Amino acid sequence: MTSTAENYYYHQLNKEQKKVYFAMKEGLLKMEESFQVLKVSNRELADIYFMVRMDCPEIFYSVKFTYRYYPDSTMLELIPEYLFTKDKIKEHRQAMKSRVKKLVYRCPFRGKSR
Repeated sequence: MTSTAENYYYHQLNKEQKKVYFAMKEGLLKMEESFQVLKVSNRELADIYFMVRMDCPEIFYSVKFTYRYYPDSTMLELIPEYLFTKDKIKEHRQAMKSRVKKLVYRCPFRGKSR
């Protein structure tokens, strides 16, 4: 279970917006070239993208997106732009995990009860 602070923006969304948030988060974490999300207004889409990036700083590699849709469709295709290649992103992720692990290991409070 994740804490509210961990998903601060997610918990402020309505049910429809949460579906967009989840689809966007999954697509960005998987580094997909494009993926489908529920069709929402331009403003909502931009706001939710911002919220995903604020809740998930590990998605640092996506800086903007475009989208396309058919007028009668309930879905739109989101096309993210990535700063790096997939291999470079994986390399950065591994380096971040290693660094966090090293910092946690050095933490003087690790393993001590309060």
